[in-house]
Amino acid sequence: MTKDTHTRAIPIRIPPERWKRFEETAGARNRSAVINNFIAWHNREPGAEFPERPPAPPVEDGGAD
Repeated sequence: MTKDTHTRAIPIRIPPERWKRFEETAGARNRSAVINNFIAWHNREPGAEFPERPPAPPVEDGGAD
C-alpha cells in the first residue's frame, strides 16, 4: 500500500556539479521543498512565492589596490 502523503519521484537531468552546489546551499533535506516552491511560483499558483536564494559567496579580492 502506498502512502497518500508521498508524491511519486520524477527524474530530471541536472549536471552533477550544479546538483552538488544546490545540495550545499539548499540542504540535502530541503531540495524538494525549494524545487516545489519554484514550480508553484512558475505555475502562478495562488499564494506561491519565489524561493529565497542563499547569499552570494564573497567576492575574492584580486589584490588590486
